[in-house]
Amino acid sequence: MTMILIRKTPKKRPECSFVGGCCNNPHATDNVFLGKARFVLLFRAKNSEVDTDGISLTEELKEDDWDLLGLLPTKAASKYGQEKQYFKLTADQYEQLEQEIKHHAYEKLLNYLAYRERSLSECKEYLKRLPVNDHFIDTLISKSVSQNYINDDRFAEVLTESQISRNKSRLEAKNSLIKKGVCSALIETILEQLYTPEITANIVGYHLNRAFRKYPDTKSYKDYHKCIAYMMKKGFKYDDFIDKVKTFYSRD
Repeated sequence: MTMILIRKTPKKRPECSFVGGCCNNPHATDNVFLGKARFVLLFRAKNSEVDTDGISLTEELKEDDWDLLGLLPTKAASKYGQEKQYFKLTADQYEQLEQEIKHHAYEKLLNYLAYRERSLSECKEYLKRLPVNDHFIDTLISKSVSQNYINDDRFAEVLTESQISRNKSRLEAKNSLIKKGVCSALIETILEQLYTPEITANIVGYHLNRAFRKYPDTKSYKDYHKCIAYMMKKGFKYDDFIDKVKTFYSRD
């Protein structure tokens, strides 16, 4: 019967980055605390035929010999191998462990989604930081999308409406969407739908009024250029505001 070699890695330091950092080291032996709960990382040996009798696994198996599976609470993980650091599972036992890791990660993802809308990219990054095996991440993301928990169209619309309510320029909204990993085609579609000429004019007017109050000297060449710089910094196109700026600073 083929047996699958597993390793449990308790860790400390919740502030540690899980991606490419010390928390992915399969030979660490301290405790992990994420928030107030205690967790362990689980790894699967790439070579399931490793003979564990009479050898030091710490010496024989290096970091590259393990694939990360994911995270489980210590109590849940104790069902597998009790307190042993290294243990072997049958295929059926391994399937049960895998499903438990996926379930735990999915519950964490749903909790993450409960606070606000999240982009697909944000959710992937969250699961990587948890951490979870990349193949499991694909499965969990697909499940969340199919159940409409993750919807980039909806996310992009909500975020853009929030930007409009805060009088952000179209460019600022675009940069926010890019930062959240929304695809460029969807970004352009949403911005075109929501940044109507009327809304754009209102936002431009809001910032012009702020700029005029900040640089009120209508005869000052310096204030004139500071006003232009202010509007450009806010992400507006020159043609969106220059006529009103010229009118304001040409007054007697």
